[in-house]
Amino acid sequence: DFQTEAALREPGNAELRMQTARDWLRAGDLARARSLLQTAAELVDVAELLEIEGKTADALTLLEAAVRLEPQNDALRARFSSELVRANQVERAVALAQSPRELLAIADILDEQGRPIEALEVRADAAEHDPSNRELRARLAKDYAAAGALDRARGFLTREVAGDDPDLLLLLARLELLADRLDEGRQAFNRVLAV
Repeated sequence: DFQTEAALREPGNAELRMQTARDWLRAGDLARARSLLQTAAELVDVAELLEIEGKTADALTLLEAAVRLEPQNDALRARFSSELVRANQVERAVALAQSPRELLAIADILDEQGRPIEALEVRADAAEHDPSNRELRARLAKDYAAAGALDRARGFLTREVAGDDPDLLLLLARLELLADRLDEGRQAFNRVLAV
């Protein structure tokens, strides 16, 4: 095809490459279209077209290629991660995450999708990568306790995390007493009374 040859001869002509790539997409040849795309932005543009056409798997393939070209592009990685979660590929999204903040964004999407147990587990991963985040650890303790996973709740709740929060101190006292740590349970309960 003359247009493809021209696009290959003039790789610096982004407009010609994109037009030719779109033509190949319309013809159903993703491989040829992909061969013309050189930048992350071009890959994302074509991924958006594929998404509109309902070709999610192909769109994800192009987004992944874009991320490989620009691995430090936080916005691009977040978008790819979000699309993976929406495509029910949570494990891939979690593996892609490079920070607790990115893991928390994945957990938020899972919550939006009505998948609170998965969101809880992803938040726990985030807390493991950021053990100094007391607010996150407090939330996890409450959420795991509410889900009946008291051992998991105790793993996130310490005296330092509870601080002077009466609800957290009561939860800590309850968890300590259930674990037969009577002295620690009494201390937490006495701290509630002092607050």
